[in-house]
Amino acid sequence: MMERPALVPILPRAAAAQILGLSVATIKRHERADPDFPEPHAIGPTRIGYRADDLGRYQQKLAERARQRPMPPADPRVAGFAAAAVRAAKISKTAAQAAPGVADRRNGAGDDRHIGASFGGVKRTSRRG
Repeated sequence: MMERPALVPILPRAAAAQILGLSVATIKRHERADPDFPEPHAIGPTRIGYRADDLGRYQQKLAERARQRPMPPADPRVAGFAAAAVRAAKISKTAAQAAPGVADRRNGAGDDRHIGASFGGVKRTSRRG
């Protein structure tokens, strides 16, 4: 007696996009440009799907490509911006701790025309009246 081959589900394009973490438009681009991308199968007159096992193999290939790809050098502009933001936050915090009265007056503390809530030590206000 001959064994039947196991049935492999064919997933619609939207489900394939969700599994691979890509948009449907990106899936369509990969169909045209990537020779390793799974072969599409018609699942209706206007619907396309992919075999689940083919998607799994493609996902493994993507992971392998990512492991083999060298890390790009760090962009010094981005690193410099992040460092400057950290320095500014430290300076601001230190200034508020050193002279809390000045920071409160600057943010309108004690002025009845300001209504606001404290958020992280900084008073956010809105003018009324």
